[in-house]
Amino acid sequence: SHFHFDGRLYSVPWRHVAPEGKKATVVWARATTTTVTAYIDDTRVADHDRLGPGRLATKEDHLPEHRRDYRHRDAAYWRERAGQLGAEVRAFIDTVVDHDSAKSRVDIACSCVRLLETLSPERATSVARHALRFGNVHYRELKRIVESCLDQPRQDADELQVGNSWGDAPPVFARSGVDYRERVDVRCAERRDAPPTLPTPLAPIGHQEVRHGTA
Repeated sequence: SHFHFDGRLYSVPWRHVAPEGKKATVVWARATTTTVTAYIDDTRVADHDRLGPGRLATKEDHLPEHRRDYRHRDAAYWRERAGQLGAEVRAFIDTVVDHDSAKSRVDIACSCVRLLETLSPERATSVARHALRFGNVHYRELKRIVESCLDQPRQDADELQVGNSWGDAPPVFARSGVDYRERVDVRCAERRDAPPTLPTPLAPIGHQEVRHGTA
């Protein structure tokens, strides 16, 4: 329900929001040094004080009724509400809120909690655990986990095998790995005890023709 102007989001009545899949509503803004006025189809729909760059300038009567009360719910509320879904969901929402201390992430926590509440408690825990494991602390990433079932084990996981050149037959070696390791250790010890040798210089051949054969 907002349009962007001069580094801040200003609200307009929610009924002007274009339906999903339709072309976005065009908002024209007339600004003075102290006010911002929004127009849609040459009709004035909102007036705001001009506040400069920032986060949001929202009027409650511009929001649908089921969304208005969310504006007054702080991070502590969403932490507590997440805790009702389990300890791992609470830990995930704590991570979401605390991800950036310089910015408020209450709106992201709100969206994440509401999405997890649509799942069963077991699935919500599974999704939160997966998101925490990979550090996904944004709503779009959480939604992708849910929609793509990334938290669920792959049904074909047991069928996945690393390919090898032996096929189904197990490899057979003349010597065991322990025997090979002992031979390597002996060879390394011999080289440590041997006196250092200088490389033998190769005699230049130049343009001479060299042939090999039997007499």
